[in-house]
Amino acid sequence: MENIRPDNTPAVLYAGGENTIGERPTKESVPDDPDRPIHRPFKEERLMSDKTVSPGKADERALYEAVGKVIEKYRDKPGSLIMVLHEAQEIYGYLPMELQRFIADGMGLPVSEVSGVVSFYSYFTTQRQGRHTIRMCQGTACYVRGGKKVVEAIKKELNVDVGGTTEDGLFTFQIVRCIGSCGLAPAMMVDDDVYKQVNPTKLRGILAHYAEMDEGGADA
Repeated sequence: MENIRPDNTPAVLYAGGENTIGERPTKESVPDDPDRPIHRPFKEERLMSDKTVSPGKADERALYEAVGKVIEKYRDKPGSLIMVLHEAQEIYGYLPMELQRFIADGMGLPVSEVSGVVSFYSYFTTQRQGRHTIRMCQGTACYVRGGKKVVEAIKKELNVDVGGTTEDGLFTFQIVRCIGSCGLAPAMMVDDDVYKQVNPTKLRGILAHYAEMDEGGADA
């Protein structure tokens, strides 16, 4: 299904849960090593950065000031609300109701109009996101080849529900209806990496890899 990004370039919209915008992998992007992830960067820039995971009061004030500058840039441009929200989410990481009110006040719009746009477009989120996002495919091919068992394993391993973020802020767990990798089913993405033929045993190693990677970064 075709969708149009705010910059008017087409993208494939993957439906279900917290939807994401991405592109189907090419034949060349599929590695020969069955356990090696496929790296496929989204056209969309990531909407979350480590700097915005848990902002303190001073940091939060600075983030609001940055959003205020975005509002000033677009305030007098008709139809610019989506761009404001897009840049605000890049800055803050997500769009809580307090930030939506701030944007509505700055743009001279009803809060209901801002909230309506946020809820309509799938790439906006009102929930704080983890440092890594797990997207488990539950399309037909992935589902019938064991995708449901992987979903249950993720929930058990991370103690998190679909759409939730782990208590340590490491992972956000989402379900998507297609990631364009039906031949690799059951397929799962972590950030920009695609893992094929995932099962509960392989899942543990994948999750451990990202946990160790974050621990290494913290120690550096």
